[in-house]
Amino acid sequence: MSKEWGAPQDGFDKGLRTLIKLKSLDIKDIGFGITISDKNANDLLDLYHLAKMMNIEFASAAIHNSFYFHKDDNKFEFPKKQLMSFIN
Repeated sequence: MSKEWGAPQDGFDKGLRTLIKLKSLDIKDIGFGITISDKNANDLLDLYHLAKMMNIEFASAAIHNSFYFHKDDNKFEFPKKQLMSFIN
């Protein structure tokens, strides 16, 4: 994760360790998701395969604007590039 997003550098590692621990405790209803943006679209397929390999749920959404989140400036800057990352 990028510091520019305000997330910890080891956030993915901590999240993955948490999922592994939950699986070891035989918790059934676990998973993770990704909100796809220009900054992380290249990670989508790898994360999907990780969830499939771990046999956990995976959810995805694209960035969007919402009255509820008080956002009106979300958009893909390079939509064709991101689309190609899903195909390759």
